[in-house]
Amino acid sequence: MDKILDGATRARAELPPPGDERYDRYCEALADVLSSGWADVLAANATDVAQGTRAGLGPELVDRLALGKRHLDALVDLIARTRVALPTVTAPTVGHRAGNGATVRRLPKPLGVVLMIFEARPTVTVEGALLPVAVGNVAILRGGTEIAATNQALAVASAGR
Repeated sequence: MDKILDGATRARAELPPPGDERYDRYCEALADVLSSGWADVLAANATDVAQGTRAGLGPELVDRLALGKRHLDALVDLIARTRVALPTVTAPTVGHRAGNGATVRRLPKPLGVVLMIFEARPTVTVEGALLPVAVGNVAILRGGTEIAATNQALAVASAGR
């Protein structure tokens, strides 16, 4: 764990500031990677679903594990909406005068390193790789063992970029 945290801390120091155009390019690349590697993600996901069924997971949980075309469409849409929102959510506000004469304005600052621990929802892997990172954070994602093959396929697809 120390190695992961040290790597995240080093990565955080190298990130561009919020609002940098590289975050828009990151979003675009993430959508491309998902779309081009979706067949591999679905194959890995079928392995997770089959393993979950064999392990006796309930039908509701198995249903949460399963991915399909609608999930890709929803994730690509989320990425597109994020790209549209980035300039607004990462820009400082002009500011206004408070009653005491001070100027008040919003200056967005990343949290730094975000740790997300989640279980049987493979879409959260993509959401976790998108939302915190697009606004200037490093994300450490820890998905449950129920989606291990799916997460591995997502990681391999992303590493190819």
